[in-house]
Amino acid sequence: MAEHGALSGRRVLDLSDGFAGALCTMILGDNGAAVRRPVIRGAAADEDRHEPPGARQWRRSTDEVLFDPGTLAAAVDDLLAEADVVLLSTGSRALAALGWSADGETAERLRATREHLVVCVIDALGDHPSFKAAPLHDGVVHAAAGRMFDNGVSFGKGRPAYVAAPLASYGASQSAAQGIIAGLLERDRSGRGQVVRTSLVRGLTIFDFWGPEGAPSGIGRPTSELGPTPAIGYAPAPTKDGRWLQWANWAPHLNRQQLQLLGLGEVLDDPAYANLSVLAPADAHALWERVLVATAERTADEWMTVLAETGAAGGDIMRTTIEGMDHPQIRFNGDVATYDDPELGPVDQLGPIAAMSGGAVPVGPRPWTRVDDARRAPVVPASVRPPLDGLVLLEAASMIATPIGSAILADLGVRVIKIEPIGGEPGRTLPFIKTLQGKESITVDIKAPEGREIVQQLAERADMFLHNYRPGVPEKLGIDDASLRARNPRLVYLYVGGYGKHGPCEKMPAYHPVAGAVCGNAARQAGHGALSNVPVDMAELKAASLHLSRANEGHPDPVTGALAATALLVGIAARDRAGIGAEMTTSMLCASAHLFSGDWIRYDGRPPIAEVDSELLGTDALDRLYETSEGWLFVGVDSTAAYQRLVAVVEKHCGSAGPLTEEKFSTVADRLANDDALVSALTEVFATDTADEWERLLLGAGVGAARADRGSFASFQQAEIVSGRHALARRVSSPGRGEHWRASAVVDMRGVDELGGACVAGQHSRAILAELGYTPAQIESLIERGIVGEAGER
Repeated sequence: MAEHGALSGRRVLDLSDGFAGALCTMILGDNGAAVRRPVIRGAAADEDRHEPPGARQWRRSTDEVLFDPGTLAAAVDDLLAEADVVLLSTGSRALAALGWSADGETAERLRATREHLVVCVIDALGDHPSFKAAPLHDGVVHAAAGRMFDNGVSFGKGRPAYVAAPLASYGASQSAAQGIIAGLLERDRSGRGQVVRTSLVRGLTIFDFWGPEGAPSGIGRPTSELGPTPAIGYAPAPTKDGRWLQWANWAPHLNRQQLQLLGLGEVLDDPAYANLSVLAPADAHALWERVLVATAERTADEWMTVLAETGAAGGDIMRTTIEGMDHPQIRFNGDVATYDDPELGPVDQLGPIAAMSGGAVPVGPRPWTRVDDARRAPVVPASVRPPLDGLVLLEAASMIATPIGSAILADLGVRVIKIEPIGGEPGRTLPFIKTLQGKESITVDIKAPEGREIVQQLAERADMFLHNYRPGVPEKLGIDDASLRARNPRLVYLYVGGYGKHGPCEKMPAYHPVAGAVCGNAARQAGHGALSNVPVDMAELKAASLHLSRANEGHPDPVTGALAATALLVGIAARDRAGIGAEMTTSMLCASAHLFSGDWIRYDGRPPIAEVDSELLGTDALDRLYETSEGWLFVGVDSTAAYQRLVAVVEKHCGSAGPLTEEKFSTVADRLANDDALVSALTEVFATDTADEWERLLLGAGVGAARADRGSFASFQQAEIVSGRHALARRVSSPGRGEHWRASAVVDMRGVDELGGACVAGQHSRAILAELGYTPAQIESLIERGIVGEAGER
């Protein structure tokens, strides 16, 4: 299995450009698929592009073949005849040379005479009429869909704030990979390929906990005349040697243990601090100040020694993305590996999305073997069954990250049975239901022998087992990989940890701020100089702590859930190839590294990280927010060809392009070297008209731009629903809530229409036990004795 990979023998024709398609095909290629990508000899201006250093690794398992435009069509036609998958994206230079579009019509045309093909299409904002020409640019999508508006609210800016993480593209990359693998698995059953569609804006829904209806009123930490406070358990604080320690403790017992480690245990005897999650403003500020002072009594190394040795509380040192590559747990997990680059030699870069028993698959391009087409004709009529119908996943997980992964797969047809403790898992106290959608729930006391037997019987019938228990707990409960796969060798078993199953940090609890701190997520979003800013004045210190807390937002949870869903499908593909299941492990650290894979690479001569400025406007003049005569505009231009189109628009609209035509702005390198001057010139230009007008003009000319202050992501989704476009949302019903809107599935595929609402803890206990063969009398006895629970209120 390790030598060939889960997707060995699958051939993928990559006609995409951009991070979403590149990360998708990296994952497919790293897991054994043969990926071929035609590269066009284009105009110099189009080839002069601004890409992150990590783009080198995205194509490490891709065979890139150079073509002249005149020979491309015939070559692609030959490749299509042999391919299993073709990936199309908006803005693809190969598609432009072919005269094709990345849309459903092109996808169906390709499949018309090639019924075996799985055709995946990635676009920017779906069918939104104002943004059909929008490029695959994260900033443009974040601005247009309201993510920058939401970020501005979070930081208290009174205007949009730049979003540092490529959330939209990452979400689309995982959605595309999941849809492609699901399509291949379904084709193995039916003999038919299909069209898979996703978009960057749909990728954003993975990161939205609330859905189109938005957060209920009253959600969020209350403020007072004293100002806002972070959650005490999540407060960043400086160490004695000037590093920022990100505390990460959500559970009440971890909050208490954090205070004990800080020498603040006496606080717990004060009735005012009986509930640390709900404090009066004055008490919250007083405790926050004490945490800041007490943390500064030890160095970063001293704190990390205490936390790693005791495992009593969660926390880690905030790092840049590059510093994160050297975190000891990252190295132990293999989340950074050394691979040979054909031009640079050995290069430190991303490891695989998950470790799998049997060993790692070597990375690198696979041969596109020319073989007789042995694909069988379709053996069943076209079906409306979801692509993953018939697969069963047991989820023994709590909180957010891991349950999001199984919810994604539920939307694609997997039957997900959520195994919970009596009364429900802790994540049910959270004020959203995203993690509970599309699932069945059984509540069971696994510590009891009869409860353990129920779980093991379920595992005998399952295809996948997913959990996030801390290391050592599954063995005590008898639900570890060895125990379950002894009863079902075909079971794919995935552990999703904060840090990992073993290693220097295996004892340490980890919530999302840990991954954001370790992998550089928070540092990237906080902006230039934030990690080195350690004020002496308490008011300024609190402001710096609050800023870092806001920068370390909750996206590591859904980032991890999406990667877990992809990893499970890789595991199923490997099982179907080898005939047996496997044990797999991934982590929040691994997922966050993939999110920022544009940074996660190290070699001599590596360009510097593109830092966000301290005002959170952007990274450079052509990846930046601008204030216009009315409203805020984001401009995203990543090539000289696009810059020339921008200049042409300005010249036509304003009568002159002014300094924009100067030689110092001729190339990508020139513009970066003269960034301040270009910012000044563009600031003057965009102040001459409204954000709406500049958006219309620039998008019409094929330049990435979007107004960024129209409203929140929730309001964007609501407007889509009102307009009759339901690509982002579906109407469902959930117990205790009735009918409501929720996010749609991450892809459009055949059979992915009817989605599920949330489940109540224990809602399906009786039905699941009956399915296992328990009699009504036996079920009543189990419930009466507290071995199994029934549906409650959570």
